[in-house]
Amino acid sequence: MSIPVLLILLDIASIAAALGLAYYSIRMIVMMRWGRFETSWRSITVGAILLCVGYAILTLEDFSQAYSAGYVLKDYLGTAVSTAGLLFILAGMRQSYRVWQLKDLKQRDLSVSKQQ
Repeated sequence: MSIPVLLILLDIASIAAALGLAYYSIRMIVMMRWGRFETSWRSITVGAILLCVGYAILTLEDFSQAYSAGYVLKDYLGTAVSTAGLLFILAGMRQSYRVWQLKDLKQRDLSVSKQQ
């Protein structure tokens, strides 16, 4: 089994980028404080970590023989973990969007201007 050098370099770059994203996502989770955006950003960072892990598994699939048991296992596992990551990111983005909804901001703005 011969793997092209360009594919190996691309896989190394992809895994390095995914590990970098996972590293900073973990650091963000550690830095989170209680607040209005804490829940949404925790979901987003957990989703980013899962997405990176799933992507790394899918990238490692290149080193397995096509359609072998290891290849299929990595394919299913990587896809499932990546999908879970996307769902966490979606939930976090929805939570963040609900906090920043325009009508909610207008109502808060009117209540602040009435107090002044």
